[in-house]
Amino acid sequence: MNSGKKKYICFYDEYEAEIAPRLRSIDVFLRTEHVSTPAEAARILGLSPDEVYSFFEDCSVPETIDRERFFFLLRSGSNKLCQMLRRELECGCPAIYKPHHVAYIYDLCADSVARAFHEMSCKEVPARVLPALFKRIS
Repeated sequence: MNSGKKKYICFYDEYEAEIAPRLRSIDVFLRTEHVSTPAEAARILGLSPDEVYSFFEDCSVPETIDRERFFFLLRSGSNKLCQMLRRELECGCPAIYKPHHVAYIYDLCADSVARAFHEMSCKEVPARVLPALFKRIS
């Protein structure tokens, strides 16, 4: 029975297909003075428009989403990406990742992450090395 969820060989495959493209879109949004609509913010974060609108039900839904509102949505979103980014913020957005950071932020098995670090003969990695680490996590 296929539940509709894609099966990836290693975490790198999921990261490249599902996470990295959204991170690039978020990066572009945050690096520009761009203001988006609630629907565009929903698309960038991978949230449903209904979820975005529900966050503003206590007040009127804004016509535009600026950086402050975007971070509010990011911290409030229920999907895997928002949860991952929220955990990264909780960890202080480390420049150097230790195994416990990677396991917690990306919601991965701690033993698998520790094994990948061991295979790479390192105790910590900079962000730019994470994709190589992800290739070792199944």
